[in-house]
Parts: sequence; C-alpha cells; structure tokens
Amino acid sequence: MDNFFVILPIFLITQVKFKQEKVSRLLLKKVFSLVASFAVVGVLLFTYYVDFAAIFREHRDLKGMISPQNSISSLMSYYHKKAPKKNLPLVIYGQDAHQVQRVQKNLPKLMILVVGETARAESFSLNGYAKNTNPELSKQDIFNFSQVSSCGTATAVSVPCMFSGMPRVDYNEQLASHREGLLDIAKRAGYQVTWIDNNSGCKGACDRVEQYQIPENLKKKWCKDGECYDDILIDSLKQYLATIAKDDDRPRLIVLHQVGSHGPAYYKRAPEAYQPFKPTCDTNAIQGCSQTELLNSYDNTIVYTDHVLSQMINTLKEISKYQTGLWYLSDHGESTGEHGLYLHGSPYAIAPSQQTHVPMIMWFSESWKQHNLAQVNCLSQQTKQKLSQDNLFPSLLSLLDVKTQVINPQLDMLHSCAHVN
Repeated sequence: MDNFFVILPIFLITQVKFKQEKVSRLLLKKVFSLVASFAVVGVLLFTYYVDFAAIFREHRDLKGMISPQNSISSLMSYYHKKAPKKNLPLVIYGQDAHQVQRVQKNLPKLMILVVGETARAESFSLNGYAKNTNPELSKQDIFNFSQVSSCGTATAVSVPCMFSGMPRVDYNEQLASHREGLLDIAKRAGYQVTWIDNNSGCKGACDRVEQYQIPENLKKKWCKDGECYDDILIDSLKQYLATIAKDDDRPRLIVLHQVGSHGPAYYKRAPEAYQPFKPTCDTNAIQGCSQTELLNSYDNTIVYTDHVLSQMINTLKEISKYQTGLWYLSDHGESTGEHGLYLHGSPYAIAPSQQTHVPMIMWFSESWKQHNLAQVNCLSQQTKQKLSQDNLFPSLLSLLDVKTQVINPQLDMLHSCAHVN
C-alpha cells in the first residue's frame, strides 16, 4: 500500500506534457516583466517621493539595506571613489603661480570665501523674492550677482568641481581627486590658506592646506546634538585672526564652509531669533508639513545666512591690517515642492532651476577699493551677467593678484575689463 502512494505521483508526473517555448518569446516575457516591475516601482516613488526623499536623506544607512541595489551601489561606489584613486600620483597644477608685485606700501590682502550650503538664488530678496530674506545684506555695500549657476546639484559634486579649475562640462571627478586645485595654487603663490568647516568636510578641496579646528568653547556655545549654528564660523574667524602674529604680513585666503540651509531639518538651521516666517515645519519628516510651513522654514534659513554674512562683513570692516574682501557662493540650490521635487541631487540635465540657480555676492573694504579700483569697477559691471561656479577659480586668483598659465581668460571675470591687472 505504501508503494502505491509513491508510484501514483510518479505516474501522474510522467503524464504531464511540457511545451517547449521559443527562446524569443521567453525573453520577451522576461523583458515585459522587468519593465512592468520598474514601472510599478517608478509610480510608487513618484507618488510617495517626498516621503522617500526625506527618509533616505536623514537615514542614509537604509540605502544599504535594499537588495540587490546595495550590492550594486557598493561595487560602483568602490570603483568610482576608491579604486581609481589608489596609487594615483598627485598632479601638480599651476606650478608657475606667483603674485603680481604691487606697490610696497599696500596692505596685504585678506579674502574670505564663504561656501554656502543648499541656498537658492530665487529665495534671496536681493534677487526679487517677495519675502524680505535679506534685511541685513540689503544695507551693506555689496555686489549681488543674480544669474549664477552651479556645477552640480549636490555638495559632493559642486565643491570639488568649483575648486578644481575644470569647467562643469569638462569636469572629471577622478582627475579632480588627485590634482591640485585653487587652494593649492593660492598657497604656492604665497597665500596662507585656511579652511574652517561647519559642514561635512571639504570633499578633498582642502587636503593640502591648513584646516583650522573649531575650539571646544565655541562648540559648547553654538552646537546642540552634534549640529552647530553658522554663528560658530563668525566666532571661529575672530579667534583665528586673533592668533596671527603682529609681524605676520602674509596675504591670506580663508574659506568658511557653512551648514547653511541643509535639509530636510531646516528648522535646526536658524536660531529662533532668525525665524520671522511662521508657521514652520519643525520636523525632519517634511511629508507631514504643509507647503507653507516647509517654505517658511527654508526661508528662515536664508534669513539666518543673511545675518551670518552681514556679521562677517562687519568683522572685516574692523580690520585695518589688511585689504579685506568677502566672496559668498552657494554650492547648489534646493527644491521645496516645486514641480513635485524636494531637497536636491537631481540629475543636472533635468534638474530644475531651484537646484542649479545659486546666490553669489561680493563685498570689498574701502582699502581694497582704493588700491584695486579697476577690479571693483569691473565686477560692478557684471552683476546681471550669466555666470557660474566655473568663474570662481580664475576670477578669485585674479582678485588675489595671482598669475598662472592655467587661468582660463574666458572664465576670468576680470579679463573682460582692460587695465585691471
């Protein structure tokens, strides 16, 4: 009897007729199934985009839990970021860099370059935004450049790109990772170059220059839960300048890297005193906030950046040892629901202007203007021109009176004016 229950299933299986399906038809089914699966995933991502964007921005470790994306992503990350850099020698760039000799009695230059974070140009009232997001800068004697585009839509792309000396269309991440850039060239020309960071690092741009460590007393004053307000950069700048010996007359380039408007936790970026727009979105889970609340929170970060920049300018006004200048340029912009998009990082080819149109301002002391009037007049004529982060590398070097053959005159904002240098 037991054999019956063994033989019967075997017999039934042998009676089943298997139809041989054509390979082409089988492949077509597989392709259709794959396309349908991606379509379903695409619809879900589009429908719940704001939820996914906020969650993955705040919990990046979750990306490593999605299979098989985690394995593929890890392999690609290793290849693009680690494998190409292994044993690659440093490429010397701008080896001929030198300062143009100026009148001996002139004071040395001190330029503050502020690298902004996630600030978009359309949210600056200096550019016509309806809300007054620039109450302090509007009272300063600044140059506001209203038509500036970024190199990328994420910090990891824009920061190394803007310091690399490569225009966006020719930018090579691998080459930038092991070639000298803007800061190296300024250092070679005789500038004391210093990077002060209130963000996630310089992405390789400051690897070979001084990196000032923010004092612990300032962290206690301005930081909470591992995040610091950008006022810490103002105090750090003051403390750093106080350490310079009286007989040290070297020209200086100091880079201040903001946390700025980094999202989705916009409410953490500005102290209460600089949050004029209410109601606000006081959570990382921005999908639970209204469009008005989200936009108010983002606009408050711009108000605070306005304050920080204005206070930096006031600090420079008090310095008589140098000709002082400030250049502010955000790394990329931000989407806050326009076109159904949030945050940043969209592919550049399809990224909206909110992510690529960035603010840029300059300020110069009376001493700088007096000794570099042609430079200042030249820049004042270009505030409405279309510019980009490509202009930073050559134009900043020219402002610092640094000459080198690697400067592209077509991108140098000062080259267009006669008798500037």
